[in-house]
Parts: sequence; structure tokens; C-alpha cells
Amino acid sequence: MTTTLIFDADGTLYDETMPKAKAELLTAQLIASRTGYGEGEVYNLFREVKGEITQSGSLSPDRNNRTVWYAETLRRMNTSHGDIVSKIDAREASGHYWEVVYGEIEPYFDLVYILPELQSRYRLAVLTDELYDIQVEKVKRLGLSGYFTEIISSEQAGVTKPDKRLFEYALNRLGVSAGESMMIGDNPSADIRGARSVGMRTAWLHRGKYYYYPTGENERADVVFENYLRLYDELR
Repeated sequence: MTTTLIFDADGTLYDETMPKAKAELLTAQLIASRTGYGEGEVYNLFREVKGEITQSGSLSPDRNNRTVWYAETLRRMNTSHGDIVSKIDAREASGHYWEVVYGEIEPYFDLVYILPELQSRYRLAVLTDELYDIQVEKVKRLGLSGYFTEIISSEQAGVTKPDKRLFEYALNRLGVSAGESMMIGDNPSADIRGARSVGMRTAWLHRGKYYYYPTGENERADVVFENYLRLYDELR
């Protein structure tokens, strides 16, 4: 019997695409204004660094750390032009990025509609690859803090999705078995594959940037839904 629903955050509680794209552009603008670089130069270099770090194959939480991304971007700028780091540092750039994101995000309206009913039937938690403090603030800005009993971050476990150790850590923190829980996420490779590896039931939110993702055998969810009302019907 399912007693606990564990939600991914980015792309699952809200549409992450536009807020993060806007944050990247406005932070590139800030860095350019301080350093004399062109906005396009900064943005393209940042995207190059981001791609290298996120696709490196590492399952360290730092691969999602914006401060790490901006530190490497500024390091490369400093190498080619000199004294960039005295004009803006990685923490300031990362902080600016997240403030833009916080101001832009809104929860999915259909999720908000069913959350009170889900909360009355299940224990609700969040499992994320994002840094803990960042995700706590996001959930707060989304107005959803009161629904979730726990926000669990890969930063606490030391590994990211789909590493089974993160999912085992989450189950231990929540004090539930895999058979009593369901993972709900938008990323089949991270959320679904990782949860399946420890025997959890899974639900794939089939919309957003992973809509056309070709799922492999170990990435196929028990429930596939495009609207949270459909998930609610499936759970009932």
C-alpha cells in the first residue's frame, strides 16, 4: 500500500524552463556590465561550462551547483582578460541567478488543485538534486511549504539521481519502505530509473523538457500522466 509520495522539484512542481533561461541571460548581463565582456560572450561561455560540468558523468551534488558553474566561467574569463574576479565573484553571480528564478517561478495550477487532497491521504516529501537551502527557498516561494513534511537534497546524501544510494537515503530519512512509496518526477533518466532501482513505484509527469525523451526499459514508469488530475485518478 502506498503511504508516501515523493516529488522531484524542478520541472515537477513547476515549469523550470523559462525561469532558468531568464536567470542565465540576466546573470550574463550582470557579469558583462561589471567586466567589459559582451553579454553574448558571457552567456555562451557559461553555457559551455554548464554543459561540460553537467555532462561530465559525475554524480557529485556539485554538478548542479550554480556557484561552481559561475566560478569556472569567471576563471576562464580571468585567464583570458585578467582581474575579472575582483569585479564580481561566483557567489554574487549565483545569488543573482537564484533571485531571478525565485521571482519567476509559479507552481503548476493542477498540482495546487489536488495537493490538499493528496496531503489528506499521503505523506508528501520532496527529493531533489538541487542544494538544500536553494530548494527550501524555492518551495517556500512556490507557496507549497505547508504540504511537504521533508525536503531531501542530494547535497545531504553526497550523490545525485539516479544513484540508488540517494533513494535509499531518502527512504531511510522518511522511515518508509520502497513498497510503501511512489516517486513522482519529470525526468525518466534521473527520477524514474533511480526510484526503480530500489523498488519504488514511479509516476512520470509527461510534459516539459523531457516530453520527447525516449525511455529505456529501466526508465518506464508505473504511471504516465500529463495532468495531475490524471495522477489523482490513478492513485485512487
